Amino acid sequence: MGLFSYSSVGQGAQATMRVSVTVVSGSTIDVEMPELILLSQNKKSDLGSLNFKGINEGNVLINSANKIILTDQNGNQIIMNIESNRRQEQGTNGIHFKGQSEGQLLSSMYQGELTTSIAYF
Repeated sequence: MGLFSYSSVGQGAQATMRVSVTVVSGSTIDVEMPELILLSQNKKSDLGSLNFKGINEGNVLINSANKIILTDQNGNQIIMNIESNRRQEQGTNGIHFKGQSEGQLLSSMYQGELTTSIAYF
């Protein structure tokens, strides 16, 4: 997942994400994410989720970063703590991501990447 952020004076930072997924036959992975992500120093931001169909819960290993670094065009960096919550519903397993930035959000455009590995057998 790529993460882009824009902060305007007097408002929280904003972000958009792009995702690419490779799917092995017999299963599907759906990506759900907001078009615009509002970043806040005071609360967690909803970064979206991945939903798996055709994958048995006991046969999947999911690994996600706990922290990511966002960098703006001037080299300023902020750290975002990532929370991932797994969920299981009727025939669908998934993981939902939230993030909260550490430190001061500047009025700037940030870029970063959230990587998630999904291995199933």
